[in-house]
Amino acid sequence: MLKTLIKKEMIETVYDLRFVIASLLFITLIPLSMYVSRIDYEQRLSAYQQESQIWRAHHGTPEWDSKGHGFRAPPVLSVFVLGLDPYLPDEVVTDFSGVFQTVKEPNTDGALAVLLGQIDFRFCMVYVVSLMALVFTFNTISGERERGTLRLLIACSVPRGTLLFCKWLSKTLVLIIPFLVAVCIALLVLNASPQI
Repeated sequence: MLKTLIKKEMIETVYDLRFVIASLLFITLIPLSMYVSRIDYEQRLSAYQQESQIWRAHHGTPEWDSKGHGFRAPPVLSVFVLGLDPYLPDEVVTDFSGVFQTVKEPNTDGALAVLLGQIDFRFCMVYVVSLMALVFTFNTISGERERGTLRLLIACSVPRGTLLFCKWLSKTLVLIIPFLVAVCIALLVLNASPQI
């Protein structure tokens, strides 16, 4: 009985238009955000390498008792989650007494970017996947009741806990499939970069 209920719920979900929309949203948004993050990381890495090479060519290797200059390399995992990386300074100058100052001011894109963050993998996980989970399950029980199939299921002496478990499991499995396909495509996009 459990297998039949799960199969029924999965078939209903796959034939629904919401599944197609969620699949298209996952398959376009997640790889696209990974591509944009990859390009952004490659640009930040090349800027870091150019700045440090220019400084070393001009100043040479710094002595311990002289003024120090530090560059911060972009983290590799910022491809997945940008986090606070755009707001941290990329360059710091320290003198012998230990007083430091940031040479390059951090980039701020505005209040909305600070509040929501950049559209990266974390954004897709937090907002898009959560929204799709809500869209998939918002009328699970009420839709059965409107169609009249809930009475038939309860009349067949299916326990309510089993019915809820089957609905939860089938919706989760159906949501995971397009998400995993999108993540695999995004990892292939990421693998195309020679610097990562």
